[in-house]
Order: sequence, then structure tokens, then C-alpha cells
Amino acid sequence: METYIPSLDVNGKNARYALEYTSIEMQHLHDQHIERMLDASNAESVIYAQYYKIMQQMKVQLSPDEDMVKNISKLPAPTDETYTLKYISMAYLFAHEGEHSLFTLCSKLAYKSIAFLTEEYMAESYKMRIHVLLGVSYTQLNQLEKARHYLKQLYDIHRPALQSWFSLHMGRSYLFSDFQKAENYFTEGMNNPYSLERFVSLNKRSANLLYSYWGVNKHYSLDESLPVNQLSHVIYLISQKKHNDSVQKIKSLNTNALSEWDRATLYYFQYRMTEDDSFLYQAIAECKRCNEWHFRSVCIKELTHLNPHLREALEV
Repeated sequence: METYIPSLDVNGKNARYALEYTSIEMQHLHDQHIERMLDASNAESVIYAQYYKIMQQMKVQLSPDEDMVKNISKLPAPTDETYTLKYISMAYLFAHEGEHSLFTLCSKLAYKSIAFLTEEYMAESYKMRIHVLLGVSYTQLNQLEKARHYLKQLYDIHRPALQSWFSLHMGRSYLFSDFQKAENYFTEGMNNPYSLERFVSLNKRSANLLYSYWGVNKHYSLDESLPVNQLSHVIYLISQKKHNDSVQKIKSLNTNALSEWDRATLYYFQYRMTEDDSFLYQAIAECKRCNEWHFRSVCIKELTHLNPHLREALEV
């Protein structure tokens, strides 16, 4: 496949389907293939590439550009496949923004349109994307049984690389409630021989959060040139009560480079280090900004000493 995909005629159907294949199975070829497809003379190939380029941009941006929804809306969808792709792209965008009602609507429209696809591989792959998105979204909403229901359906799609996605998100759904189940899922994700490097790192980072939350003295080394991995080390130090070291690390941490969810995690562990309620309020505020109800519920549980009416107000 390393030589086959770059040799494909960019104006042909197989090259368009290779955009989906490389986005999951061979990400190191994906950007290059998108750029080749953007230069195609076939309009349909260019449209496909434009959708995948936008979805790729969403992966690397902490907050999607405000113009992204306009760009997706303006792209034509002349075939059943591009129509499905349009609503999957919109679903990704709204999931990223925490707009759950709009995300659910786009997911339903995409899912219904899959029934009209004639290419089995594309139908299966698009269905998989929606299952992952629904699983992640329902985890954020703290509707964990629904999340697991959609994630478990990934096992019906026989593509080994998908199991690292399954392991990552199933593990996250158990992270704050069942240590052993969460650890087992993250370990499966790390040890899956088909896992992409990105998902190995995500499983390791999630396992680190698990160990820190439960106070287990275990930590996977990560590339600390990334602020999010520096954060992983900070919360490990806090969990092991190495407070002087953690304070120094926090001072050098660029919190502006972190997502709202990551900042919420930092504030939560700062509360555990200092027992200062103000850090919990900051964590809850960050969770509200990104519509993260799962971790928000974890933060609110720490406020058992508060007036119950105040806790009730925070839960709204």
C-alpha cells in the first residue's frame, strides 16, 4: 500500500476511497494524498479532498476555526457519499465545540444517508466514524451506558486499527469509576500491534490520568515538548505528593496551549494538592465552557462539604 496509494490516478474512484483508508490506517500518507487529490482535474475528487482537509485541520486545532462551519456548508455534495461526508464533517465540528444537539442532528442525517451507499467499505467506515463520535459525545454528557453501547458496535467492524479507538474511549468511560476496567482497555489500546502511534500516545496519556486520579505510582513517559504531556507529568507529581516539583512545573506550563478540558484537569489536581475550593470552581467553569459533563460531575462530587443548594446550582 505504501507504493500503491501514491500511484493511484487522482481522478479515479479508488483514489477517493484511499482518502478514507489513509485517514485511519495509514495517517502518515494522508496529508500527502489530500494534497495530490486537491490538484485533480476531476471535480468530485477535489470535493472529497476538501472535506478531508477540513477534518484534518480539526484534529490539530484546539478550537476549530469559526469559518470551518461556513467552509463545510459551502462545499457541494453531488453524490450520496459526499452528502454523508458533509454531515460527518459537521458532526465532527459540533462534537468538538460541545454543541451536542447539533452534533446529534448531523450524526442522524449522516447515519440515514449511509443506507444509500453502494460501496461496502465506505459505508462501514463512515458508520464506524459515527459510532466513535456518538460514544465520545455521550461520555462527555455523562451518559455512559449509551456511550458504551455505540462504542461496542465497533467490534462488528472487522478492522484491527479501530480497536485502539474502541479501547481508548471505552477506557475513558470507566476512568473515574472502575480502575481495573479502564486500565485493561488502555493497556489493550497500547499493545494493539495495529495501533497508530497517535493512539498509542493517547492511550498512555489516558492511563497516566487514571493512575494519577487513583493515586497509583505509575507513569508512562511521553514527549514533553507538548504542553499536554507536560501536564500529564505535573498531575503525576501532584498525585505522588511531590508538591514542590509540581509547583515549579506548573509555573513553566503554558496553560494557553491547553484545551479547556486539559485546564479543567490541571485545576482539579491543584485542588487536590491545596484543598483550595477555588481551583474546583475554575475546573467546573472550564468543563462548562467545553460542555464536559462527565468530568464536571467528578469535580462537583468533591464539594460534599458545601450547602446542598449551592451544589445543586453548580450542577445546572
